Amino acid sequence: SVKQKEEEKRKKKILREVKQLFQQAGFNDVAEVFVFFERGTSRGDSLSVQEVERGLKNLRMEGKIRSSELLHAMNIKESRETMVTFNEFFRHLSWDKQEVGEETQPRAETRPSLVQRNTAELEEARKNWRRTADRIRKCLALSSSLEEDRSQQEARKQLLEFRTKIGKNGVPFSA
Repeated sequence: SVKQKEEEKRKKKILREVKQLFQQAGFNDVAEVFVFFERGTSRGDSLSVQEVERGLKNLRMEGKIRSSELLHAMNIKESRETMVTFNEFFRHLSWDKQEVGEETQPRAETRPSLVQRNTAELEEARKNWRRTADRIRKCLALSSSLEEDRSQQEARKQLLEFRTKIGKNGVPFSA
């Protein structure tokens, strides 16, 4: 039906935006995102809903994407006991270097070689999670300092505009 097609389109759009946000934050692959969300504490291959929420907050993405929207787009029912497995995470959110910004189909997770590769990527990401976390923090600090610079420039521009409206003696030109 039309409603289902629109819903599928919306889900794909959300997943595409989330992938782009992760890439802009400096992640190389989805395994790094998963390990960042679990904060380096390896407890198997699943994340709780709270860890997903906390991860999005740590990345300062909660204003751009809500965890409930992300989980809904991944077809995961949200509840306290809900766990997101790495294979689900990988299937919906993985990307290749060349597909940045392109619409892609979710990867199938049934082939044994792909599952082994996923596991290998996850193990590698867990080994390097501290370096990844440091790199992401630097990216976030850089992006927030750029935003501060932009806001300072905007404030200076507004002040200059205000000064041009006011005459030399502080008397408005319109008076």
